[in-house]
Amino acid sequence: MTKKSFFYATFIMSIAFLFHAFHSPSTAHAGFFDRVKDIYTAPEKLDEVREEYNNLLNSIEQQQAELNATRQEAIDSAMRFEEEQRKWIEQNEAYRQQNQMLAARNQELTQRLANLETEQQNRKALIHKVILITSSIIGLILIYFISMRLLRITIWRREKRAL
Repeated sequence: MTKKSFFYATFIMSIAFLFHAFHSPSTAHAGFFDRVKDIYTAPEKLDEVREEYNNLLNSIEQQQAELNATRQEAIDSAMRFEEEQRKWIEQNEAYRQQNQMLAARNQELTQRLANLETEQQNRKALIHKVILITSSIIGLILIYFISMRLLRITIWRREKRAL
């Protein structure tokens, strides 16, 4: 006996049992002729059971096909999601590397700016010192000339008085 025929026989027996269990007996017991009549109508009932069995098999096959289609859609969706996730991870890694590179560049530019500011302050201090020294020298020269003029004027007046 093959699996299919065993399953078929088991299914028919279970349906017959369910039919017998839920079928309410009539209040009056049927006689011998009614039972014989039922025996002759059994093939029709068997055909009904076969038809229900075939319908059930078709329904199971249809559900199996739907399940396979849903499973394939889920697999495709998971693959697309995995691909998108991989792309996002790659993009995130590229952004992280770019961010590190920009941070290093920013640090370098900050250091350069600090150096330039220090250099500019040193240059301003040097220019200030040069201006201070130059103005001091010019001031000393002017004071020297003024004091020499005053000294000459004073000497000239003394000589003029002395004569």
